[in-house]
Amino acid sequence: MGYERLEADHLDALKELGNIGAGNAITALSTFLNTEINMEVVEAKLATFNEAANIFGSPETEVAGVYLAISGDLKGHVLYLWPVQSAKSIAGMLMGMNPEELEFDEMTMSAISEIGNIMSGSYITALSTFTGMTFELSPPAVAVDMNGALLDGIISLTAVGDKVLIIQTSMVAYGIRIAGVLVVLFEPDSLLKLLESIGMGV
Repeated sequence: MGYERLEADHLDALKELGNIGAGNAITALSTFLNTEINMEVVEAKLATFNEAANIFGSPETEVAGVYLAISGDLKGHVLYLWPVQSAKSIAGMLMGMNPEELEFDEMTMSAISEIGNIMSGSYITALSTFTGMTFELSPPAVAVDMNGALLDGIISLTAVGDKVLIIQTSMVAYGIRIAGVLVVLFEPDSLLKLLESIGMGV
């Protein structure tokens, strides 16, 4: 079963899981950055690959992405994306540096990887808590590339039809608003198991 068969109620349930994950992320990031953070799920929706590739304006928009593979009771993929300036902003918060002075060197990439790991991991932890299932996440892989190229990388790993679930988030820290997009792809059998576990089988 692919995402194209999901109805509004199913999407609402997945969005609510995103909200729970956002709450987990706020707590973890606030502690990690030692500052108050406000975060909300702006929108959760199904998108075609082309729509996802254009989420930041163009498939050629340069972005930073953190990828983790999901295994255990469910199998899938999660990719957190930021426009490069947003990625530098959040890395600068962690490193205590001016984002304008940052390059994508090993230290900056490590900071982005850590933040992406927390954000994506919080969503998966919410799924685990809500469903009672057990998940494992791969070590994070971080890259800076064109948005379309990073999405092509994970789309090629799965067989979930021609659509993906994207969760747009908005975070405010130190007075700076940072937009990000969480892209989630479950293998067909795993998506069915997930919905059945919350009483919403298709």
